[in-house]
Amino acid sequence: MGHKYAHGNARAVVRDLEENHGRKLAPSYVADIAQAIADAAGQPVVEQNAHAPQSPPAEVASAVLGLDGTCALFCEEGFKQCMVGTVALYDAAGERLETIYLGQAPQVGKAEFLGRLDGEWQRVCQRYPKARRVALSDGARDYEPWLAARTDWQILDFYHASGYLAGAAPGMERHQAGRAGWLEGACHALKHDSGAAPRLAGELAAQVQAGSRTRGAAPALAAASGYFAHNLERMNYAEFRAMAFPIGSGVTEAACKTLVKLRLCGSGMKWTRSGAQTVITLRALLLSTSRWTSLWTYFEKHGFHSH
Repeated sequence: MGHKYAHGNARAVVRDLEENHGRKLAPSYVADIAQAIADAAGQPVVEQNAHAPQSPPAEVASAVLGLDGTCALFCEEGFKQCMVGTVALYDAAGERLETIYLGQAPQVGKAEFLGRLDGEWQRVCQRYPKARRVALSDGARDYEPWLAARTDWQILDFYHASGYLAGAAPGMERHQAGRAGWLEGACHALKHDSGAAPRLAGELAAQVQAGSRTRGAAPALAAASGYFAHNLERMNYAEFRAMAFPIGSGVTEAACKTLVKLRLCGSGMKWTRSGAQTVITLRALLLSTSRWTSLWTYFEKHGFHSH
């Protein structure tokens, strides 16, 4: 029932159970059961003991920490931000082995969610002490110190960086053909050439000083220049690729969609905070590699205890 509720609302679960299993239940009963499962699964003792990663330590070369947020509509509150975190494990060739997902409905401050995510990260680091510790994000400054304190390498999402270059192109070149050529060359160099980021930062800063080549493009050019200047140390993409690190934050950004948007942002949907947290908890368990099975194995051994 909890599995079904993670994918559809209570009425959809009721219809499925009646049509396919011959069980007729009230929607409120389905919602109550789902909340009880989420409450039990979200208890600290369960999170700390029921969800060990499954990848063999010898295979894990890198552990990558990601953090982001996305909005959903809440009753009498309007749109509020839900937090999403990921811990992805990669082998020496850069292939993703498994991913742990974590999410939280809006709260006063983000300390609780960051504490839970930090707990997940520390358990991963203990299980894989030889894995390289990497942070991958889109450049949101709010989380930079938190990520940097827990990792040895920090990577800025390549596609956000290339998006800033696309915005700067009209300021760098007046004509369309020149812009396309400059942008293609800049993105290729940024991805493949060592030292490309400082060089591009210098080009952008020099053009800002000289003035945008296209009327109206000055703000985007200045924004790109500032973005590069602030993030240079996290833009060594040639080095990161040589180390088989991912350079795109697609895992975390996709999690915002699959963990939150697909289930919480249907037509006409509004949520209470507790209702949203139930869904997010269940979906995080289902999306994370092997966690749904390990949760019920834990309950079978230790018993089911909801709040």
